[in-house]
Amino acid sequence: RDFLVKHAYQGAGRWHYLLDRRGAVLEDAPSLYTDLFVLMGLGGYAQASGDDQDRALIETTWSRVEQNLHRPGFTEWHHFDLDTRLKWLGPNMIGICVADIIRPVQVLLDRCIGQIVDHFAKPQRRTVYEVLDADGRVLDSALGRRINPGHVMEAAWFVLHEGRRRGDQALIDHGVDWCDA
Repeated sequence: RDFLVKHAYQGAGRWHYLLDRRGAVLEDAPSLYTDLFVLMGLGGYAQASGDDQDRALIETTWSRVEQNLHRPGFTEWHHFDLDTRLKWLGPNMIGICVADIIRPVQVLLDRCIGQIVDHFAKPQRRTVYEVLDADGRVLDSALGRRINPGHVMEAAWFVLHEGRRRGDQALIDHGVDWCDA
């Protein structure tokens, strides 16, 4: 935690991607995934330690993630060449996991669950799609027909977990349906 905060923080809610053991930046490609996973780590540390020292840093990073996560045309997905004209499931799944760890950002959790339930999940087709067009429609292409079974199960797991936490039977039912498809 100390190393991360001292060396990896770029400022303005963004984090360096790759450092050496002394803290020198080896690769500084901006990545929303890096920011999300740092939030998970800082939130997990705060929960485990009971220490609130990173609250401002968590809030600043979350604010930047929230700003970038659903911004049309956002391109900072290091190691992934995601077509920015499309919606992608992965960032929303990770957003649920992050929000579960850092509960003060309930808006992110609700937004990511809403994206998956209302857009990526297609009950009439009994699946959860990996990629949609910007309006949430299934693409008529090989990319649009892409189904990642691991992501379907992860999405189900995260939504089931949140449904149990909230006592929300509708969310539980969604997760069960995705697992059974």
